[in-house]
Amino acid sequence: MPTVEPIDTVLRVAAGDPAEHSAVFRLWTEPSPGDLYIAVRSLTRVLKASIHASGVCRIAYTSEYWDRPESDWLTEGGLEDRLVHRFQPSEEPAPGLKLVFRIVIPWFSVSLGPLEQSVAENVLFVNRPARDEIAELTVFIADRGVGWERQYPGTTSMGTAGVARMDLDSDRLVLVTVHYSPLDIEAFRRLNDRFTRTIANESELPISSSDNLRAVLIGDQPDGSGAFYDWKVVKAG
Repeated sequence: MPTVEPIDTVLRVAAGDPAEHSAVFRLWTEPSPGDLYIAVRSLTRVLKASIHASGVCRIAYTSEYWDRPESDWLTEGGLEDRLVHRFQPSEEPAPGLKLVFRIVIPWFSVSLGPLEQSVAENVLFVNRPARDEIAELTVFIADRGVGWERQYPGTTSMGTAGVARMDLDSDRLVLVTVHYSPLDIEAFRRLNDRFTRTIANESELPISSSDNLRAVLIGDQPDGSGAFYDWKVVKAG
């Protein structure tokens, strides 16, 4: 079995290439050992998923963003605190392996670019999905000592490719894989109740001032895992 080379405590990943790409997603494990964080890179200071060693898993606005005067629209919209969504991963597809999060990128969301070279050289790019397909990045937490240091889940029989491995703590590591499948538009329509907010990639700017818009959709998964959906937004008119 091939060895999975570890990376440092931060992974930046996107579908496509530096010239045309999806949103860049950031996964990191600092400052708290054993805790994993996931966010759209351009919105890292606005909204993130947290998967804590304690078992608490949630998606929430950051305290930095929540406390800013320009975030008053959140409370005006009825939000009482920073919490957006709780989830509780339960899927264990193999011994010592837990599926905790998914990042779903439809083919039409591979539309941003180009990235500056200084940024692009720190991003790991996976192949863009074909038309009418999605790329699904799946995030696992794996125990050490049962073989996951040397392989990725699903790569021998499920058409899945390994992307990266991150050290989480002395007992566990993070594995990220990618899988391509047909786009189920009805499944996306069912996510409307989890369509949190539309935020410009340049999150310091009002939405109306940017042509580079993304929506972060948050979905409930049958197995309890969390999910971010990268969604291209087209302004009316």
